[in-house]
Amino acid sequence: MDKILLVARWEFMRNFKWKQDIISYLVMLTIYGAIFAVQVWDKNSTQKVVNLAVIGEINTELDNKFSLSTLTST
Repeated sequence: MDKILLVARWEFMRNFKWKQDIISYLVMLTIYGAIFAVQVWDKNSTQKVVNLAVIGEINTELDNKFSLSTLTST
């Protein structure tokens, strides 16, 4: 049993690279941070009220998200 553990430890230490593991974690955290930043930016940059200008009359009901202003045709 000791020899099996010795071989298993030797194989693990031979194939496991600390630098590669740390770099992969840093890259993964950077990607997660970029995704989080894009979501926050998208949430903050959305337009709160849409200004909609209509020539003539409109017979539909719109949400509070829309601000209607009627234009006269000349």
